[in-house]
Amino acid sequence: MKQVFEYIDSDKESAIEMLSKLVSQPSVAATGEGIQECSKLVVKLLEELGASPKIHYIGKGSPVVSGEIRSRKKARCMGEACQMTKENSSAALNSLKHS
Repeated sequence: MKQVFEYIDSDKESAIEMLSKLVSQPSVAATGEGIQECSKLVVKLLEELGASPKIHYIGKGSPVVSGEIRSRKKARCMGEACQMTKENSSAALNSLKHS
């Protein structure tokens, strides 16, 4: 955890700027106000972080944004806390479509 906190502290200004952009974007699920714009903003921010984001439209609900950042290092798992693979993330999205 120490490394996580050190990383956060080293790039605090960038994180605050990103959070400020997100909370400045109106998005009201009950009325639909700003939902599309917010999903596009999340895509843009993920791209700035080096991710490959996608917007998933599931039924009549709000879009779901997912993103992938590939590591240059070999992925490691700790017990059950493994990163999602494309297969099980697709399965999770499909289960949302049918719920």
